[in-house]
Amino acid sequence: MKQYEDERLSERGFGTWEGASISEVDFTCFWDARYEDHFPACERTTLFYQRVHAFINELRQSERKHVLIVAHGGVSLPFYTYFHPCPTDGDMRKYMLNNCEVASYEL
Repeated sequence: MKQYEDERLSERGFGTWEGASISEVDFTCFWDARYEDHFPACERTTLFYQRVHAFINELRQSERKHVLIVAHGGVSLPFYTYFHPCPTDGDMRKYMLNNCEVASYEL
């Protein structure tokens, strides 16, 4: 089995909010692209989603049949939005995978 690392699957850059607790940051807004301007020192939500979506698009063009991806929880959100519409309430946290949780998608 071959193993690869791809920087496009790294966690969203939290900037000055790195290590902040839930009591310090409104994480509902943090993951909602409509509020990305509220976190100017962080990687923009839309750019984060675009880079993960670019990885998925490339994967769709490959001949690989089965792929296991291991990443931080935040990366599960762009995966979710690639295969499902964004929720209208903007609360992406309810779609983030928990530690050791598995999601399965078909390309």
